[in-house]
Amino acid sequence: MKKWMLILTLAASVLVLAACGTEADSSDVQNAQEVFEKSVNAMESVNSYSMSMDMEQEIPFGDEVLNTSTSMTGDLVLVPLSMHQVMNMSVPGEGTMEMEMYLTEEGVYMSDSESGMWMNMPEELFGDLMDLESMQTNPQEELERLAEFVDDFSYAEEGDFYVLTLSASGDKFKALIMDTLEEVTGGDELLAEALEDIEIHQIDYEIKIDKETYYQTELVMDMDFTITADGETVRIKQKVDATFSNFNGVDEIVVPQEVIDSAVDLGGF
Repeated sequence: MKKWMLILTLAASVLVLAACGTEADSSDVQNAQEVFEKSVNAMESVNSYSMSMDMEQEIPFGDEVLNTSTSMTGDLVLVPLSMHQVMNMSVPGEGTMEMEMYLTEEGVYMSDSESGMWMNMPEELFGDLMDLESMQTNPQEELERLAEFVDDFSYAEEGDFYVLTLSASGDKFKALIMDTLEEVTGGDELLAEALEDIEIHQIDYEIKIDKETYYQTELVMDMDFTITADGETVRIKQKVDATFSNFNGVDEIVVPQEVIDSAVDLGGF
């Protein structure tokens, strides 16, 4: 179960970032390309933001279907890279678990509702998470990856927003996702092997860009895909709704002193 959840959470987070900006119906290419370029430029000036994400997953296990629900809120600073995140995950039969995490140059501190205590995570995990967050919080790189798919997106205006949508399937978009995942897995053979076998049945994106600031403010993604790991093949349906706000409004993220003082050191774990 934990292995599957790690794979799925990783895939979801990468796809969210990979979707954060793109355009255009062929009849609106010029207009959409202009919005795309302005959004890229605007996001280059962003060094911090807040985000919230709700994710619903439908995962078949044997004759049953497991429906999980995850909500997350957090603040991120890109330079120096740091974050504070609170996540609630609801799994049938296992109840709801809340996890809180601080990731800064001082280290990684995590707590969960089950143990009720703070843990200072091993240095190896700190390095892995810093690498992952660094990749995930580079929206310009992901926008550049998506540039070649500009003709596959439709473009519209909705109130104060430009709205970009895509309905896609097949290997064309798998190549984009796998290119990103290769960086995320960082040579982890287990994850790399499992993620190679993703088959995309359908992905629907809706991306909103603020007309005034050109910041990317919301992403809604519906995804239907099959993944194989350890000889098991599972078809998963997943919906993610992520919002981004408070751009450049987070000055710094500091781990509270009481967290540092009370944390159990898992360096030798």
